[in-house]
Amino acid sequence: MTFYELTIPQQNKAIEDAGNELLRDILQGMRFEEDLNMKIESAIEKAEKMQTPWFAHEYIMDTCSEDIKNIARTWAAETKYTDEVTRRIPKV
Repeated sequence: MTFYELTIPQQNKAIEDAGNELLRDILQGMRFEEDLNMKIESAIEKAEKMQTPWFAHEYIMDTCSEDIKNIARTWAAETKYTDEVTRRIPKV
């Protein structure tokens, strides 16, 4: 099943799940184009400066939520799904 065959609530859940996965990947070192990388690094540095590195994902979303949401939307749209949204078929 494709993203566009999902119901709107399922699509929203798929985007949210993709966004959460993306944030985990970013915090593990995934990088993008230079401008976005600079925003991400700045957000991570801010979290560290505030001595709250466990909130780095929140600082990232505060700084570049539109970028993250757009990437998550693209990831979700490129993914194949089973009948349950949480059961994604991995890309090969």
